[in-house]
Amino acid sequence: MSQDQPSKKERKDAARAERQAAEAAAAAGAARRRRLSILGGVVALVAVAVVAIVLATGGSDKKPTAAAGAAVAGVSESRAMLNGIPQSGKTLGNPKAPVTLLEFADLQCPYCRQYSLQTLPQVVRDYVRGGKVKLELHLLSFLGPDSVRGAQVAAGAEAQDRLWNFADLFYYNQGEEQTGYGTDAFLKRLAAAVPGLRTAPLFARPITATPTAADRAADALARRYGVNGTPSFVVTKQGETGKLVSGFDYASISSALDAALAL
Repeated sequence: MSQDQPSKKERKDAARAERQAAEAAAAAGAARRRRLSILGGVVALVAVAVVAIVLATGGSDKKPTAAAGAAVAGVSESRAMLNGIPQSGKTLGNPKAPVTLLEFADLQCPYCRQYSLQTLPQVVRDYVRGGKVKLELHLLSFLGPDSVRGAQVAAGAEAQDRLWNFADLFYYNQGEEQTGYGTDAFLKRLAAAVPGLRTAPLFARPITATPTAADRAADALARRYGVNGTPSFVVTKQGETGKLVSGFDYASISSALDAALAL
């Protein structure tokens, strides 16, 4: 046998390695499909490409936060953005505002974090604070147990009209998804940092990773509007069914709001 030719053992080892690599790739693909499968529908491949682009450009500005055991980040920024704006359950802003912007989000979603920290303050400043638009936050929990656990505590904050405060702090302190950072200790630190929030009722029952009726209701509403990813936005006006917004940057959001306000 020529020295350049692989031995029988080497060929078997190479075949085994190739088979294992293929199995690992298939498993990773299945996991990705499960992750991108929202409300029973698989996100189109073009959406996967968009996700890859956003992963490469977004979320890289993270600093040590409460998810890593540091002090709760974003407390002063969140308070400044929300101070003086009425909240009622899921709604932020003037309840009589003519236009409503529905947001569908997952607390673990890095793109939702990007929107919350970069675009939401501008939307609040230009549309919500003046009473022209009100916001509704609907939390989906498809990224894993930390999403479900966070949404449960968020539901408790919603019952006290502090949903937006809690969600904003969660995004400031968001950890790496699927790492199990959404512990009771982490959630309690966030809740304690929300102004005026009574934390005892939030943790009167164990926080679990079991979806609740609120999760199912959010899923149903998302299906109604054809939402297949987070963050997604729907602009509605009284008497209208609502329209999906094409993006989550400020230009896309403001364009959709301006169009609805002009009608």
